[in-house]
Amino acid sequence: LEWVQIVEPKTKEFMYANLVTGECLWEAPNAPYKESDETEWWQLYDANTSRFVLLVLLLHCFS
Repeated sequence: LEWVQIVEPKTKEFMYANLVTGECLWEAPNAPYKESDETEWWQLYDANTSRFVLLVLLLHCFS
């Protein structure tokens, strides 16, 4: 699957990221996506800041 569901840490809302294109959406895409998993995390590279960012994909992390 190209799309994954993640929890945005500040708003605690779901967002959706395309791992191939880098596109991010607040609404679910019109394509299959992998739901957030309590055991996953992602390391992403931000070319604008030349930094790596760790995103913890925990559905209940902020509840």
